[in-house]
Amino acid sequence: MGTDLDPRRHPFREDLAGEYLRGSVKAERFAKADPMQVCVSVAPLKSSPEATSLASELIYGEVFDVYEVLEDWVWGQNQRDGYVGYVPKGSLRKVIPATHQVATRFAQVYGAPHFKSTPVMSIPFSSPVSATDVVDGFLKTKDGFICEKHMQMPKRSFAETARLFLGTPYLWGGRSTLGLDCSALVQLSLGALGQDCPRDSDMQMADLGEDVGSGGPYKEGDLLFWKGHVAIVLDASTLIHANAFHMRVEVESISGAISRIAKTDGPVTAHKRMADVNS
Repeated sequence: MGTDLDPRRHPFREDLAGEYLRGSVKAERFAKADPMQVCVSVAPLKSSPEATSLASELIYGEVFDVYEVLEDWVWGQNQRDGYVGYVPKGSLRKVIPATHQVATRFAQVYGAPHFKSTPVMSIPFSSPVSATDVVDGFLKTKDGFICEKHMQMPKRSFAETARLFLGTPYLWGGRSTLGLDCSALVQLSLGALGQDCPRDSDMQMADLGEDVGSGGPYKEGDLLFWKGHVAIVLDASTLIHANAFHMRVEVESISGAISRIAKTDGPVTAHKRMADVNS
């Protein structure tokens, strides 16, 4: 039995696969998912426990389907974007259904329902939050109290949401306001509008929008792709992207970015346009 499934998006190895892939892949055994929830601000997701670089990250409140438990790590799949990898076992706990989502760059989790209380942790933008009560304008959660106003998502366009991350440090594999890469900027900005988005730039180029040809004209919310890179168009002449040249999320002229990137990674490989991302 052959397979063309992407192991980044489908949990299968020679020795183990998710039960839902039975009949689609070969594996020595199949396991049912055991959903667990991230209980730390940000958790690394790696291609193997020994890997020295990030494949991606999980953020507070996300649910991770566990298929294998090792001594210090678990192997499974992020329910939110389908990404597969290894996550530290200590960063997960039993699932509590989410009721809210963080709308600010970070939300402080306080020890008491008052802004002068000492924070016990900070959780990043788009973190799902499980609240059991509201006390004096603060959501009561298992980990502490979060300002209710930090859950109120303003109405922004895709490109305006991306501007929220301006200046955020570039981090290969990063997926939060602590640090993120080019495709995470796209994913988080679309996610704030309720739109599903795959994790990596090659997946985004394949799955998102309609190809409108290279060379412009450019429209707010368009995506420009290079080999291994993606940027979001802000207007006819500028874009925003997380990139390793500036080592942060930066606004740059489209012509300047195209010229600079061509010297190292080649020309634009796709210009995609998505519907309903600017309202």
